[in-house]
Amino acid sequence: MPKDTLTIVSWNINFVYNQWFKRRGELRNVLQDLASEADICLFQEDIIPLYKPPSISSGLFGPPAFASFNCPYIERGAITRFVHETFPVRAKVVISALSICVELLFKVASFVFSLCGDTLLNWYFKFPPFGFALIFFFPYIFVLAYYFIGISCHVRTALHPTDFTRFDPGHGRLLQSCRCDWNGRNLLLIHVHLSPNIPSRRLSEIKNIRRYIKILADKDDIIVVAGDFNSSPGSKEYKLMKRGGFRSCGPTGPNGHAHTFPACSPARCIDYVWVKGEGIVVGESNLLGSSTCSDHLGLRVVLRHDDGS
Repeated sequence: MPKDTLTIVSWNINFVYNQWFKRRGELRNVLQDLASEADICLFQEDIIPLYKPPSISSGLFGPPAFASFNCPYIERGAITRFVHETFPVRAKVVISALSICVELLFKVASFVFSLCGDTLLNWYFKFPPFGFALIFFFPYIFVLAYYFIGISCHVRTALHPTDFTRFDPGHGRLLQSCRCDWNGRNLLLIHVHLSPNIPSRRLSEIKNIRRYIKILADKDDIIVVAGDFNSSPGSKEYKLMKRGGFRSCGPTGPNGHAHTFPACSPARCIDYVWVKGEGIVVGESNLLGSSTCSDHLGLRVVLRHDDGS
């Protein structure tokens, strides 16, 4: 049955970091509610390779209601191919051993970041010399941290999602794309998580994303680009998206865009749902969650076809 509205959720759920053991129950409750009403859910920092379940969203956004596409920064396929090529006879044993190691690493990382994750990340972002010293003297902590960052895309099967694709927009970041059918119109969905801290990198990534869209999109497509952009509304990255004909669909606040980060005391907007396409309007938009769920607030956007009313 055709659906007049399309509910899109985008949220950096900050997997493993920042008091993870305390946050995961509340976060899962919110995700469970979203699974009952959202059509498209895009989560950043959500994936673990070679681990079951692979993400906090696993089990909530699965078949038959959803088609899911998980992208860890270190792909399971790449790992298994390497193992099969290197240990052709004992590949199954090696993969099983790696899975056990990943489970152990996950527990260690969860414990470390639940105890002192806020402090470590504050030092890393606010005091670069201390951050580099931490990386130099305790590299295993940050290797674990990077290992558990990934993105996931969950689309209702009623939208007939196809062509799930992974793409690198530069600097080791991740982009997911797929095509959907919404009420007879093609929709190209792009899910991103851009680089933190370095604006020139993000600008380069946005340019590559726009090139990627130009290759994939047809003239009459609806295009949705959503995720954690790590960019404020005054940034060059934001302006480049606007010049490309995209509209930001997130909720507004007293001074423009509603702030999404940090969740404990929101000071800036760095998360967006962008849309481009004729005859599409924003029906609703609001923030999700709190600091008891993640260090980001999530975005919920409801799009609808403009009937002229």
